[in-house]
Amino acid sequence: MYALLTWYGGLTQEQYDTVQRRLGPLPVTDERRLCVDGPMEDGWQSFELWSSQPAYQQYLAAVREALTELGYPLRLGSWSWPVHRILPALNPVQES
Repeated sequence: MYALLTWYGGLTQEQYDTVQRRLGPLPVTDERRLCVDGPMEDGWQSFELWSSQPAYQQYLAAVREALTELGYPLRLGSWSWPVHRILPALNPVQES
């Protein structure tokens, strides 16, 4: 399994959502296990878990293509690493 942290410099939430719609539904599958996204300073970011390096590389290529086709900023960066372990939360957060 591989972890992928991607940041989209200069991209708004609306633009990020447009890119995701352009790519089509990407549910949690055997390849894409988890996706968490949100704002960062001057852009948007996501953290994902993928089953393999080729799976997330194919996804990133599709993201780059969608950004280019939509005329959005192509200030895309990423880090990836093989996952050593995933630890579940010991004390789940309780909503008040």
